[in-house]
Amino acid sequence: MNNNKYRAVLLAVVAVNVYLSVAFSLAQDAPNDAENQPGAVAVDDSLLNLPEGKDAAFYLDAYAKLKQAFEACIDEATSMEELVQSINIYAPATKVVYENLSKLTEKDSFYARSDAFNFYIITLILNDKIDETKEVLRHALDDPNLKDVAQSELGGVQNVDWIRAIILANFNSRFLINACRKEDVDRMRALGVKMIEDALTNDGAFVDELNRLLGCAASLSIEFHDEMRDKIIETLSKSGDQIRRDFAEVLLREKEEHAKYLERQRRFNELQGSEMEVNGLYLDNSEIDWSSYRDKVTLVDVWPSWTFCMGPTPNKLSYMLKLYRKYHDSGFEILSYSTDDVDALKEFADAARLPWKVASSKLTQVANEKDGKDYFNLAAYYGIEDKGTSVMMLVDRNGKVIEKFVGRFLVFYDDKELEKLVEEAIPEPREPTGQTIDACRTALDAFCLLRTKEARESLENNKELKPLDKFNLLCGLAQISFDCERWEEAVQYAERAIAIASDDVIANETYDAAGSLFQSAWMLVSCPKRELRNGKLALEAVQKAAQKTHCSSEFRRLTLAAAYAEVGDFENATLQAQKALELAKKTIERNQVKDEDYLEKYRRAVELFSNRETWRD
Repeated sequence: MNNNKYRAVLLAVVAVNVYLSVAFSLAQDAPNDAENQPGAVAVDDSLLNLPEGKDAAFYLDAYAKLKQAFEACIDEATSMEELVQSINIYAPATKVVYENLSKLTEKDSFYARSDAFNFYIITLILNDKIDETKEVLRHALDDPNLKDVAQSELGGVQNVDWIRAIILANFNSRFLINACRKEDVDRMRALGVKMIEDALTNDGAFVDELNRLLGCAASLSIEFHDEMRDKIIETLSKSGDQIRRDFAEVLLREKEEHAKYLERQRRFNELQGSEMEVNGLYLDNSEIDWSSYRDKVTLVDVWPSWTFCMGPTPNKLSYMLKLYRKYHDSGFEILSYSTDDVDALKEFADAARLPWKVASSKLTQVANEKDGKDYFNLAAYYGIEDKGTSVMMLVDRNGKVIEKFVGRFLVFYDDKELEKLVEEAIPEPREPTGQTIDACRTALDAFCLLRTKEARESLENNKELKPLDKFNLLCGLAQISFDCERWEEAVQYAERAIAIASDDVIANETYDAAGSLFQSAWMLVSCPKRELRNGKLALEAVQKAAQKTHCSSEFRRLTLAAAYAEVGDFENATLQAQKALELAKKTIERNQVKDEDYLEKYRRAVELFSNRETWRD
């Protein structure tokens, strides 16, 4: 078949496929009840003897009934023979409706005429009425709305066997969907085998049909999906057609990759309670000696390649440094393992001045390729790179994994689970030495400067910053500085942000400036250095922000309460803290989890303010 003819035939079935795709979506949304069980298709007697010469409303109503009956035929039939037989019952009505609707010119009747046209073409092709099909198509050329489709179908009707194969394949898919909805595995297996066999001769979209088969099979069970996939591979790989063999090869590769994926996930799932293996190279090209981590509680932190700034987020890094500072001198260690580009990773590590060692999967890979080493990629070996997010493993003094942490929730939502586990492993930590404190302070300062460099330069050098952009930069600088315990800078940035938070800035609908105001105000009322607090400015900011959001969250209520307390209004502080506690309880109830640590913050606020005390950590 030459390319022009192929395109003509492809266009010839567009209208049929459009209708059938709508029918498929209707089938998937249909309820699974007794009416959908296999059996004889009910017949709408009102469509059996349609008269001629009625008005447009009559035939539009008949069209609606015909469409419903047509869909019922597809829905209820259990075999192709039964379907064709059912459709043929309505063939005379289909002809009458189409011929009478084709005389209409109203725009409202276009979709009805188009659908009736599709119904009629399907019935003719399924019954091998090729000459009559051509006559209908030529007649449709006079309809401006059907002209293009009819012209294309006239070019393709010579290849009616292919068109019929497409129609039958789509009906088979519909049967498959119905069987899947009813969880009829035997029926699905029989249909699946037939679809695979038809794929050997079907010159139509056999790839789409087989992918639909695999999708339906997977919705029932992995075992059934694998059975159908193996059957497709076995059948199509023996075909004399290269396209079919290529499709089988694609499925075979997917099967092999899936097997590898499952093996990686098995290793990861079995890590907890088991010994973990780590090897490879540090950034300085020295070899990881995993045995040197024995007798220590070790946090193995794997960075994914997409992590911005080639390292953890500010929240995460400050969290890790706090753990390191508190427990390092009592036997706590961190090992960071990065999958990032080596040059960028070295640049980051040098700038961040981390107090623990950083390993590199890229350097490890180079050592394998160039030096004949036999290291394994930690992220790949345990399937961590499949997860697309940061992963931590806490390992005990015997090298066994205590717990795995997947995702960034660990630090963004103030989760205390990791810290509790470290505390259980090191119940009575010694006071950290000055060396450890200084190393962590240096790392926090370095990382803060690294993360804020671009924003600080923009503030200093860009004299034409819009108020909202400047506000956003100041809020971001305040938050990062606060996370890195640079209290003076955090308060200064927060005060500057509040000072330029005009009504226009807060009213901007593309950015939650009110939320940023609450964050800035919180820094002013919770700063550990009490001499830096500014309760008056914080209260003004919160009251301005509250006009926009009405303090809709527990955190915002708590911020308002702390601001009242900071200016000495403990009555309002206690009232707002109680409201914050109630909102926190609703959040816990809504999420259906029990989190006493989360509620403790709000309970403590009520107690503090009731006792006429300001917020304290």
